[in-house]
Amino acid sequence: MVTLEMVERLREKAGVSFELAKEALENSGGDLLDAMIYLERMGHIPPPAAGGFCSGADDAQEETPKESAPPRYNGRTVRETLGHIGRACLRLLQIGNTNSIEVMRGGQYILSCPITLFVVLLLVGFWVIVPLMVLGLFFGFRYRIIGKELGSEAVNKVMDEAAETAEEIKSSITSKTEKTEE
Repeated sequence: MVTLEMVERLREKAGVSFELAKEALENSGGDLLDAMIYLERMGHIPPPAAGGFCSGADDAQEETPKESAPPRYNGRTVRETLGHIGRACLRLLQIGNTNSIEVMRGGQYILSCPITLFVVLLLVGFWVIVPLMVLGLFFGFRYRIIGKELGSEAVNKVMDEAAETAEEIKSSITSKTEKTEE
């Protein structure tokens, strides 16, 4: 049974006349959603802007089932997204393998290690590698990053400043211990 409130509600939602809203509700058995679909099919209201669709009993008889397209997320399929992630990982590996971190002491190169290996070592033994590097600064070791992508002067300047700060702390401690011994 179609009530006056239902007709008014459909009329407000769909923007159609009272008579058209009543007809749609009567043809849909009083269901508001089915009435909206009825109005859409009859061409009285436009389809949703988001590109939605409806499927009723009439659609199932008229259309043959089609192959479903793969689901898309942000315009890409899962396979495309995984391929994009894989290419990005390969690019990171390439950058990590073509750039390296060098360890020097007194102007002599002690060790050169690809950034990829260094990152893996950091992931595995962070609590060992970082203290050893800081301790190395106090023993006169210096670190530099060499390579086209990562070997910028800004990064190496920060590493040099860390080494100079460690030298200042070391000389400050040394001078204080010499004063206390006198």
